[in-house]
Amino acid sequence: MFPRRGVSMSWSDTATPADFVIPELVQLLAIAQRELDRHLRDHGMCTCCHEHWPCPTACLAAETLGAL
Repeated sequence: MFPRRGVSMSWSDTATPADFVIPELVQLLAIAQRELDRHLRDHGMCTCCHEHWPCPTACLAAETLGAL
């Protein structure tokens, strides 16, 4: 369960985030990233839904990405 003494742990260059989480989470994170890419700030307003920035969708997407 715990690392043993004398054993070095290193990050693999070939490992991706998908190697550490279930496919459903990978899909959820991809959706959140797409939503953040769509809901951008422009003079205090959201470019997608035209609500005051940050809009609820951008907030929810940011919280989703921050949860991991």
